[in-house]
Amino acid sequence: IDKIENIHTNYETYIDGEGNFRIIIDIDKPEMINVMNGDSWLFINKFINPGDSLFIVFDKNKMDITGIGENGIGAMFDYHNKFLSGEPLSRMQNSFRELQPIDFAKYWTNLMDSELALFDRNFNSTQAPSTNNTLTKELKPNSTFDTYNSNQPVPEEYKNAVRKEMIYDAAISIVQYPFRGRKGNKNILSDPAYLQYLSAIPYDDTNALVTGYYIHFLRELPYNMWACKNDEKSYDSATRKYNSLNQFRLRDSVAKIYFKGQTYDLALYTILYEEVKNLYRMKGSPDFETNYKHIDSSINELGMAFNDKTYLNRIKMKMSAFKDEDSPAPDFSAYTLDGKKVKLSDFIGKVVYVDFWATSCGPCVAELPH
Repeated sequence: IDKIENIHTNYETYIDGEGNFRIIIDIDKPEMINVMNGDSWLFINKFINPGDSLFIVFDKNKMDITGIGENGIGAMFDYHNKFLSGEPLSRMQNSFRELQPIDFAKYWTNLMDSELALFDRNFNSTQAPSTNNTLTKELKPNSTFDTYNSNQPVPEEYKNAVRKEMIYDAAISIVQYPFRGRKGNKNILSDPAYLQYLSAIPYDDTNALVTGYYIHFLRELPYNMWACKNDEKSYDSATRKYNSLNQFRLRDSVAKIYFKGQTYDLALYTILYEEVKNLYRMKGSPDFETNYKHIDSSINELGMAFNDKTYLNRIKMKMSAFKDEDSPAPDFSAYTLDGKKVKLSDFIGKVVYVDFWATSCGPCVAELPH
């Protein structure tokens, strides 16, 4: 849910007088982290595993990482250096514009296979995965990363998280091609020759829930399949209007085909959450109330399909909280400094500034004379 709603946890500490720092991160499964020193990135998008204990030494242009978990994070640096810098990164970014559909699907499938082969070599090796690699993307030019093999195996949970990240990165790209790629190919997902590349990747995979790429895949597959069907030239205007008005119901019908159990619940939650998010764009609009009722009806209708009703309760709470934001403040009474009793409703039509304080609050007490 955090990945769907884009909720992040931030940990902050300070470097002491001797140049040391320590951060303890509470996780129960592999998680991807980004580390900053002030406004500068030390590294981004690296998995850590419960039980890791990493000792990081860095200065202006060099970083050393040792300790429990160093082999796993070292393998990720190796991946970033080989696939996400220089010419490989440029080729990847331009593949949407330059390649025809089948060539594009082949490119991403081969790229995924190459990435997985690199990880298999690193994770199954007793040697350190990376030494003196240039980090042109994540540190200043000519920076180096050194790791020293601690002879500790990479946990299976970590391997699974990294592998799933690579697999569903490719899957998302193959799904997104019709709308990010070349014009005139928007209905390519209806082509069996193209779809076979996507079909080689597991759709319903609870072991992939650890990675944000799979959570995003749960959104992209129903959306792009609906959008591609909606774009077919054979449809008349009435069918197009129907497809547009019922896009969330139709996306749910796709999700029901490809996902089961918890993965379906998350796919459905994404569909409904996007409806709720869209309400924020309508704040102040005369159509807000109509759209609110439409979305509330969609939640009540589609939400009945949740296997775990916790998801339904959460999305309903978000709708309720959203509505409360635009509701009138409850009326209350208070006394002015000269003892006059007033009510909030006495000031309808005016901006009212309210300062809440307590005698147990030092700064509050300091403000009282003013």
